[in-house]
Amino acid sequence: MTGKHNGVVKRLQQLASTAIGIHCCGHRLQLASSQAASAVPVVKKFYTVLRQLYDFFNNSAVRMAGLHAVQKTLGEKVLKPIEPSSTRWLSIDQSVARLKETFRSVLVSLEREGEERGDMKAIGLYHTLSSYSFIATMLLLCDVLPHLSKLSKAFQAREFEHSLLKPLVMSTLTTLKAMDRNGGENFGTLVGFIDELQKFDITVRKRATDESTVKQVVERYIGALVSNIERRFPCEDVGILSCFDVFDTISLQVNESPEYGNESVRSLSSHFLQKPGQLDITADAVNEWANFKNYARNSVLKQPDVDPQSMVELLCANKVVQQVFPTMAKLAQIYRVLPCHTADSERVFSQLKIIKTTPRNRLCQSSVDSLVRIAVDGPTVADFKYNCAVEMWAKKKHRRLYNWK
Repeated sequence: MTGKHNGVVKRLQQLASTAIGIHCCGHRLQLASSQAASAVPVVKKFYTVLRQLYDFFNNSAVRMAGLHAVQKTLGEKVLKPIEPSSTRWLSIDQSVARLKETFRSVLVSLEREGEERGDMKAIGLYHTLSSYSFIATMLLLCDVLPHLSKLSKAFQAREFEHSLLKPLVMSTLTTLKAMDRNGGENFGTLVGFIDELQKFDITVRKRATDESTVKQVVERYIGALVSNIERRFPCEDVGILSCFDVFDTISLQVNESPEYGNESVRSLSSHFLQKPGQLDITADAVNEWANFKNYARNSVLKQPDVDPQSMVELLCANKVVQQVFPTMAKLAQIYRVLPCHTADSERVFSQLKIIKTTPRNRLCQSSVDSLVRIAVDGPTVADFKYNCAVEMWAKKKHRRLYNWK
């Protein structure tokens, strides 16, 4: 899609020169996470075993019933394993958390399947799960993955804006780097976690080199994760996107140079607002920017609750300011609606798959369109006005079975 010569972005830019290509931030985070896991064999193997464990119980009602019976006997909650899907962004987080919560009952159930039924697969899974390195990797992922999962969910929010991207990514990177030095809370309970398992006669296999190997895994995995995120989310935007940094209120506050932002405004106005055959508007845009900087320093920057997006919010919400600074208002509105993810469109595809099933394959296009719009943008069941809908339905034509009073 992003090929230099015949990619989709390039072809669209041939039709609309102002179009810019932005890689979905959710996909970027997923790629960074998966590539970091693939770079560390121990973590990669953990994901493979996690999938095998899910399939082992999910594909057999007898094994699942046996797991639930063990959970009841041990006084635990009756919980099923969660599928570690690679297609859903960072869904492995919930799967790992569920494994940690049910780890003792899973081991007991696997041991029982191996002893009573002679299931070699159960014996192999028990042998893997009861190893020191597997338990340490599980606790490490219980520390790391929640931060990535929350970041991914923030990226997928409808109200997410491009201005929130850098602060959220930087805060996550700072947390991961601190975890590389000090370790996470779950990983710090490794010794106590193993001691609790041994109280139930569960022997944890530990080799002489396991501790040093686990330390290397922590350093390599978090290091690979940080480097991949930094590579896919550079500190400075490249191309025309970097010019929008002039609307950062904090940057304007610390930079009092009269030339601040002139080149960026010139580039933005030339790229987005300059029409073919029109006289050069960049000089007028720079002059308007100089006037707006003075206005912002005398109004926005003197407010006690200044945040990085104060100028953008002012230009997008205040009609008087828009009349005085029309060019800045247009650029701010463009910045406000920059797409950061494809989650909204993928939600539509998901709803379409739910609505148009095989038994309902005769739905016409207009009905499907209406049902999808209702599912995606319509009101909730609690807010829907059923009386109005029934009245409209009754007035469409005469209905003998309907008697409205």
